[in-house]
Amino acid sequence: MNEGVNAQQIRRGINYLYLLYFCPPQKLQSFQEPAQVFMRKTEKMTDRKGISILDVFSAACSRVIEFHTHSREAEEEMLSVLMGAAIPALESEDHLVKFQKEMETIRGLSPRAELKNRLHRNKGCALCERPCRYGYFSLISDPSFVKLLDQLQAESIKNPSEKNVVRAIWTFTIKHLWETIECNQAFISADHLGNLSYCLLLLATAKSRFAFPEKEMHILQESNQLSILNYQENYQR
Repeated sequence: MNEGVNAQQIRRGINYLYLLYFCPPQKLQSFQEPAQVFMRKTEKMTDRKGISILDVFSAACSRVIEFHTHSREAEEEMLSVLMGAAIPALESEDHLVKFQKEMETIRGLSPRAELKNRLHRNKGCALCERPCRYGYFSLISDPSFVKLLDQLQAESIKNPSEKNVVRAIWTFTIKHLWETIECNQAFISADHLGNLSYCLLLLATAKSRFAFPEKEMHILQESNQLSILNYQENYQR
């Protein structure tokens, strides 16, 4: 089905799936319009006739499954289930929750969830509490790690009373999501935001000469998880 879908469409399709996955169901109504605009643009990014949004969904879902199963080709039944959940996900909160549950099932599959198969298991992934929920999005969405490292450097020279590395990383992640969805709004829960931020930091440090000592990475992760809990508690009040 997905023959003829180009690389740009596939990348945007994968990004769209993860943006759906991150979106809190209660924010679905606000997310619908920018998401629909994003996918309409994606569908038009080809000179090939006969390429539909279904082809983009098929290609993107296939790549997500292939990444998490560590395989060259998505299993047909698994692909059918994920596509069946992804296509109507914008229609209602129930549909969105169903899709998010399917993404949770896929990210928990043993090939990629196992520590030995994580992207940078020796450079920080061992400290992540989640079975690679975010690694593929971090790779495909192509964040500007130069900006992240510059932001961290700027944070490091602040007075101790003003310094907040977690806040700096979260801010970077929100801006990256803005750029990805092409809208200055972030549709993401605190849980996803904190853990995605940690993943982006790991990939940035793994790709650069800027390395966090393991002790500091432990401290940062503890602070990050505490920030998630504090945000959730304040939001529920």
